[in-house]
Amino acid sequence: MVLIEDQDWQEAQRRFALIRPLLSASVRSRELVAEVAGGYGVHLTTVYRWIRLYESTRRVSSLVPTKRDGGRGRSRLDPEVEKIIRATIEDFYLSKQQRSMQQTCTEVERRCRNAGITPPHPNTVRNRITALTDRVKMERRRGKRAARQQFAPSVGHFPGADWPLSVVQIDHKLRQYFIIPYRDTSHPPISLWEMREVRRQLEQEGREQVDENLIFDAYERMRAQEEQSVGDTRRVRRAQARRAHHSQAEKPARVIQAAFGQAASGAAAADVNDVPDVEPFEELEELS
Repeated sequence: MVLIEDQDWQEAQRRFALIRPLLSASVRSRELVAEVAGGYGVHLTTVYRWIRLYESTRRVSSLVPTKRDGGRGRSRLDPEVEKIIRATIEDFYLSKQQRSMQQTCTEVERRCRNAGITPPHPNTVRNRITALTDRVKMERRRGKRAARQQFAPSVGHFPGADWPLSVVQIDHKLRQYFIIPYRDTSHPPISLWEMREVRRQLEQEGREQVDENLIFDAYERMRAQEEQSVGDTRRVRRAQARRAHHSQAEKPARVIQAAFGQAASGAAAADVNDVPDVEPFEELEELS
């Protein structure tokens, strides 16, 4: 009694006072027990358990609230059983043989019986295995390299991903379109083809890191080249049109021959230089 706290002893006395009418009753019906349990605010089975505890010892101390050693996140198993479970998981389950949970439960039961200890329920062993992280399981059962490939982040550099939301990727299978704003809204809108062409040109220039400013600088250069090419193309087309028009005009020699009625044969027709020069406005007529 010395080891029982006052608060716990008072609770044991209250419980005894509750069940005392039921202990002396000639007929302990379920309705009577339910009435007592309702008056105390506990469940029917709790009252039956208190009666069973007192009748087994005939001591009020048997009604003292028990304090559990375990709890959420703490083990209630015997330390020897806990040690066997941990050792079995360590050297039997977490091994390169990749044994199953059921085999591990069977091995724990075998080791406990060999040690003269009552084996735990198989679910207890399964819960211990489930509490392990997937990375620890894979690292111990399949190797560190497999665990690193499965769980370690792929460290590298993605071009242009220098600040949050600098690069946005969209699943094209959704068949939806989203307006993704630039970081600098002063840049003009560009098409997907122009973006790919600019990035291709930057890669050819040996640019390893590409950001928004480089993209639009290259885009402006590409637009300037296109405008210059369009201007050159227009000048070339105009020159070709002039040459085609001039090629259709009548030759000067033929005009002179027709004016003077000379034949197409003979020395006079061949030598056009013999035609006297005509200088306009040699004689001016005064207008009155």
